[in-house]
Amino acid sequence: MTSSEKTQIEQFRDELNAYHLDVRQHITACASCRTTVDSLDKDIHGIPGKTREYPGLIGMVADLDRSRKMAQLGLRSLWGLLLVIFGAILRNILKNYL
Repeated sequence: MTSSEKTQIEQFRDELNAYHLDVRQHITACASCRTTVDSLDKDIHGIPGKTREYPGLIGMVADLDRSRKMAQLGLRSLWGLLLVIFGAILRNILKNYL
């Protein structure tokens, strides 16, 4: 082997080592991103099998929507009850005075 070939082989070896280190850094960064994504997924969707203890943001929004609908139903029922009571009072007043 000539000295230029040896120099070229050393250069390729150095480039391969630098590439290997770069790939390692990307793998490490990817692993840290994966843990972040898993954490965000658990925050959004909740922990599988533990929806009662931690439903996640989607579950919390569903619970809020359910309670809002129940509150609206309660208010509508109260409004209907008040109309019935007001109608009975008005009927009683009109019946007694007319």
